[in-house]
Amino acid sequence: MNSNLDGERYEFQSCLDADFQKGQITSFQVNDTTVVVKFERKNSKQSLYKLTIDVEAYPRYSLLILDGDSIHMKAVEP
Repeated sequence: MNSNLDGERYEFQSCLDADFQKGQITSFQVNDTTVVVKFERKNSKQSLYKLTIDVEAYPRYSLLILDGDSIHMKAVEP
């Protein structure tokens, strides 16, 4: 995760359809503290993708649900 004043950037790898299109991504905010990102898979032929997701940090959220996996956010003090 990379943080800046506008939000966070998450870089990760995921197996998605070989012919994956950006329309197969759904993202929404459940409340002020939870962001959900889902990937639709339509066929069994999969490829490994490197993905980047930018999330605005205001209001600050504490939970990112990324394709069913919960990632709890915690502020880190220097």
